[in-house]
Amino acid sequence: MMRPLALTVVFAGLLLTADETPKGELEKYQGTWVLVSEEYEGKTVPAQELPDLSFVVQGNQIHYTAQGADRSAMVTLDPNKTPKAYDLLRDDGALSLKGIYTWDGETIKICAAEDQGDRPTEFKTGAESRNRIRVWKLKK
Repeated sequence: MMRPLALTVVFAGLLLTADETPKGELEKYQGTWVLVSEEYEGKTVPAQELPDLSFVVQGNQIHYTAQGADRSAMVTLDPNKTPKAYDLLRDDGALSLKGIYTWDGETIKICAAEDQGDRPTEFKTGAESRNRIRVWKLKK
């Protein structure tokens, strides 16, 4: 009788851990983020040419301004994939991005394909690639 109960407790603990991990990742993502570097087509964008971009994460929603319009999107982080998966779906359905991400202290590096492309498998851009790597820093 003790063995099934022990297995049930262990299994429930594994489920609880799996559910909490993505939430923990999302908690680290809360706040205002500013763009600090970008790489596209295999080249680093010079600092003086970086676009002035920022966004705010509240819960699983991202709020930002693009082309003079306020926009929002839903973000999903999956730390259980290798590399970690990043999905973004704009609320109006006009844009979706599949990417990968990694943390480095208070920065997050996101690599995503332009134009709703396939999810990248590595943090790499190139002349033939539609991938863009952006590094964002948490604003204090």
